[in-house]
Amino acid sequence: MLHEAIHAYLLSQVDSADAGTINQTQFQESFSLLWEYYMDGLGSANQAQHETIAQLFVNTLANALKEWDNNSQSPQYYIDLAWGGLHETNIYLTTISLTDDDRDRIKDVNESEDFNETKQHINSLGETIITSPKGTLCP
Repeated sequence: MLHEAIHAYLLSQVDSADAGTINQTQFQESFSLLWEYYMDGLGSANQAQHETIAQLFVNTLANALKEWDNNSQSPQYYIDLAWGGLHETNIYLTTISLTDDDRDRIKDVNESEDFNETKQHINSLGETIITSPKGTLCP
């Protein structure tokens, strides 16, 4: 839900920049990928939005989840959930800020919560990593 709210926010910023109700130079500096897509017609809208979310909003999403959950889990858990909304996007698959171990952990954390089941994988050090859901399955 938070991920989709950020999409809506980004689109509102695009509309405001297009209408001239916010400073276009500031918009271009803050959201360069969106500018390239929406104003210059370059690239993919979905890709531009997801890359912007990855660059600017993963920590914001993680902090919102942490606050909603009363900070009952590790900071990494909330970051992993935030990245989960970007799973299988180009930025998720190609960013150098995530290792293969990070991607496996993010996938397991999100699938564990989505399906209320324990996940496991072997990391790059040969260790078995077990991830159990923190929440309970919705009725």
